[in-house]
Amino acid sequence: MKKCTNGQRAPVRSRRPMWLWALAAFLIGPSAVLAGNASAATERVFISPGQLKDLLGKPGVKLIDVRGAADYEKGHISGAISIPWNVIQVPERDGLRNKWADDAVIGKIFAQGGLSYEDYVVLYDTGTIAPGIAFAIFTYAGFDKLHVLDGGIDAWDGAMNSLPVKPVESKFTLSRKNGNFVAGKDYVAGKIGDPTARIIEGRSLKAYEDGHIPTAKHVEPATFVQDGKFLKPRDVILHELAKKEVTPEKQIILYCGSGGSASRNFMVLKELGFKDVFIYLNSWDEWSIDPTKVQELGVPNFTFSGNVVNGRNSLGPRFFSQSELKSALDQKSVAVLDVRSNADFNIGRIPGSVNIYWNDTLDAKRNPNSAEDLAALFAQKGITPDKHIVIFTRGGIQLTYMYTLLKMLGYPQVSAYNGRWDGWEMPSWKAVSGK
Repeated sequence: MKKCTNGQRAPVRSRRPMWLWALAAFLIGPSAVLAGNASAATERVFISPGQLKDLLGKPGVKLIDVRGAADYEKGHISGAISIPWNVIQVPERDGLRNKWADDAVIGKIFAQGGLSYEDYVVLYDTGTIAPGIAFAIFTYAGFDKLHVLDGGIDAWDGAMNSLPVKPVESKFTLSRKNGNFVAGKDYVAGKIGDPTARIIEGRSLKAYEDGHIPTAKHVEPATFVQDGKFLKPRDVILHELAKKEVTPEKQIILYCGSGGSASRNFMVLKELGFKDVFIYLNSWDEWSIDPTKVQELGVPNFTFSGNVVNGRNSLGPRFFSQSELKSALDQKSVAVLDVRSNADFNIGRIPGSVNIYWNDTLDAKRNPNSAEDLAALFAQKGITPDKHIVIFTRGGIQLTYMYTLLKMLGYPQVSAYNGRWDGWEMPSWKAVSGK
């Protein structure tokens, strides 16, 4: 290295071609490049059609069309190499949907595409967020100069071609594989309730309401897109996320049904500068079938009512009227099991009823206790299979669960009551008034 006249080492002129500096200026801002400190700024994931036009044809730029092969053959951006997202994924593995292909398969396909780790890779599909799965897999493979065309082929107004590009096969191997952002279920479980982390659910709202990981916030990938094509302005997205306490200083864990929407959310959060982002790749497919993992509902409770109750062909529980239940209690032909909380039961209850809070029949993992423990618990309260049991509660979820549990334990006669009651037994009033 040459020395300056003041005895200090003279800077060596970079051997990078000028177009690389131009690309850096586009992606991280000119101030960082002019200062020679590109690492101090955050690279952007998305590039515009105009930026792509300036890059096409430059050495080391690889444009990858991740749409299906048939779409590629109909017409693609000139110079694009076809690597369909579905060839680097498999439909299912071990009963879980949409899994990434094996490392050997991914490495072989990328070698056939002529790729190297020195390349600037630009992915595109239809629309902005569609390349999410491919983006996550390329990130896993270790590409650190990875970008996505904002708006996808739908936004492209440049040259198109229908002739396939046949790249020279490279010697690519997954030598820089990076799986550090892929989380397992136990890691995710450890982040529930962690104030420094936020779990994000990417499925549809109805799917989220049907069941989700506790504390998870709902953020669909479509949230980020404007008119289905272009990414919304950064400040708009960041504001929307902040309302759900999703901010860049937190660790973010993304999941969905099987990894696809989580990958799209991952891509956008990386664009926004989020550093500590994980994908729970096996997602709800795995979590929802693991009896050791807690689920949370996102819908209001319900009540059984209307003409579905006590229908002519009903095989479900019989719903007593107040007069019927009072008569049955007088005849001592039923036992009323109040499954509300102990606090509610102590404030006021149906005379003669006994209390077993439905939630107390579950273990720490939200599974029913053993049949032996449950039989002992019920017997202690006088709830035995030889009696006609009438469940009293205020919610359909609680009633459905307790009815099902008693039937599973072999109770032949189980009915229900969820109406108003005249003549409560109220211990607190009795203590005050003596009545």
